[in-house]
Amino acid sequence: MLINVDYLLVITFITLITFFFSKFSFLKDNKNLSIHKKFIKSKNNPPLIGGIILLLVVIIFIDQSYIYKLFLILFLILGVLSDLNVFSSPKSRLVFQLVLILFYVLISQIFIESVRIDFFDHYLDNIYFKIFFTSFCFLIIINGTNFIDGLNTLSIGYFLIVLIFLKKLQLEFNVEISSLHYLNILILSLSFILLLNIFDFLYLGDSGAYILALIIGTIGIITANNYSQISPYYVVNLLWYPAYETFFSIIRKLLVKKSTMQPDNEHLHQLFYRFFFDKLKGSIYSNPISAIVINFYNLLIFYLGFQNFTNTKYQIILTVLSIAIYSLLYLILKKKYLKKL
Repeated sequence: MLINVDYLLVITFITLITFFFSKFSFLKDNKNLSIHKKFIKSKNNPPLIGGIILLLVVIIFIDQSYIYKLFLILFLILGVLSDLNVFSSPKSRLVFQLVLILFYVLISQIFIESVRIDFFDHYLDNIYFKIFFTSFCFLIIINGTNFIDGLNTLSIGYFLIVLIFLKKLQLEFNVEISSLHYLNILILSLSFILLLNIFDFLYLGDSGAYILALIIGTIGIITANNYSQISPYYVVNLLWYPAYETFFSIIRKLLVKKSTMQPDNEHLHQLFYRFFFDKLKGSIYSNPISAIVINFYNLLIFYLGFQNFTNTKYQIILTVLSIAIYSLLYLILKKKYLKKL
């Protein structure tokens, strides 16, 4: 009964926070600050409060360490400053992200212990390399999450699916990934935030992307470290999309001699949006439909991965398949829609 009351309190709390920020016009989305924001056609101007909501839910309703909550606060501050365009320089944001991640990894002692490749695991025995590699992975996931947060429900829906499969793993195979209460509160919160995002009541914002990636990345590392029967590549499979989005963006910019630090509107989800925008003759539903298609594909991949989460070769094949399909779709859509972006 107590848990049910907690759920009701979480929903009420999120509703009140959303109403408050909408009423007082604080952290309202400003489409003139970024070419990403100008890209999607929307008449609404909701607040960028997804990160604030997630942080407050964790602080108030979830029993976690003070260190963990402190770093969530620090990442929220960095994200809010980015949302307000105080940190307009991508290089400055990257430097601050890296500094915070390094301190988080060092203080919390969250390390990637093994990737099940002998020669690489040998390097991971070195504490300095372990710190570097873990920080690098966090940096990739955080920025990849920010990249894919360009369509309503895309990043929120993606990580909601990830959490559901992690909970499924815990319930069906008695794997204690995290406290069940923690997972339930996160899933409930993201589900309600997703609903509000669908109807343009709020956006995740950079702060939300940073916090969400840090939370899920931490859970993923702990899962892979604590349970040897779970292939670490199952976790990689769950996080492949934002990770590959980062790598692919860097590679394609280098190939055309563009700055890897400057944002653009050439991501796969934006090509999908242009595709549906044309096919549906400018319908406002082009935005959510694009996100639904991408997340439905990931749902399928996660389902297949779950069937054999202990098998490393199987998980690697699935991840390579996802990367190949992503790259192929990008090349197909690029030929027709890139000039229209």
